[in-house]
Amino acid sequence: MKKMSLVVLLFVALCGGDENVSKNINEITSTTEFLGVQTTTTLVEPTTIIVDKEIEDLNIEIINCPEDVVDIEVGESFEISFFVQAGYADVTSIFYYFELNGEYYSRLPLDKENHSEFFDFPTVNKKTESGTFVEKFADGDIYLVYIDVIDDDLNSVSTECEVNF
Repeated sequence: MKKMSLVVLLFVALCGGDENVSKNINEITSTTEFLGVQTTTTLVEPTTIIVDKEIEDLNIEIINCPEDVVDIEVGESFEISFFVQAGYADVTSIFYYFELNGEYYSRLPLDKENHSEFFDFPTVNKKTESGTFVEKFADGDIYLVYIDVIDDDLNSVSTECEVNF
């Protein structure tokens, strides 16, 4: 009966519990010889790996693209808020392109190597929230804002937002 209890207990310990976690054992073996005596040391180190956590795909999403006319005074700015989700690789660049009333207005390319102080480039499976501004110069102004991000694996995603004043 003791053997049966031990087998059941061992089976439950090995198979039961959290299915999201698997355990592997890493062994580091070192052999030393001193004065003709050989000593072998094996360090067994358990490593826990989370298996069930999924890495998201590279993504960009504008959080507050207005559907209606934005009612602010001339000279004031409207913030377009967005988030960037890194996927399997770090985000390395972001590119902003602005049109005002159907014509090219401005662009702003930023890369991780040279512009990290201006944008918090997310690393693998991390999310960054940010924003950009458009200024109202006159009633009836219409901005079209494109935002594109690229990661280390050269994956690219983009989004756009139209802001009507």
